[in-house]
Amino acid sequence: MLIKIVSLISEACRNAEKLPMALMSAGALQAASALALTLYEAPRGILLHHGRAPVYMYYGVLIAIVIFGLVEAYAGFCSITLLLLAVGKNNEVAMFLL
Repeated sequence: MLIKIVSLISEACRNAEKLPMALMSAGALQAASALALTLYEAPRGILLHHGRAPVYMYYGVLIAIVIFGLVEAYAGFCSITLLLLAVGKNNEVAMFLL
């Protein structure tokens, strides 16, 4: 699955029609992986021996990555909706989604 997403991203560099799906896939994968690390993987190693600040920074960075991934996926979703509006297909569905 990861190889499919990476190939979709590289194809989106050459074909603008594939860009929204690449944004949605990559953003969802990024958010899901950072969320999984946040919930199921505790910080280890050097983070535990230098106080609480590195641990807070670890979780802060992971939460920022989750938010960025969700925004990226939403941008891909909105661009698909705007493409539907521009083409004129499913105007009712596109207006409902916006």
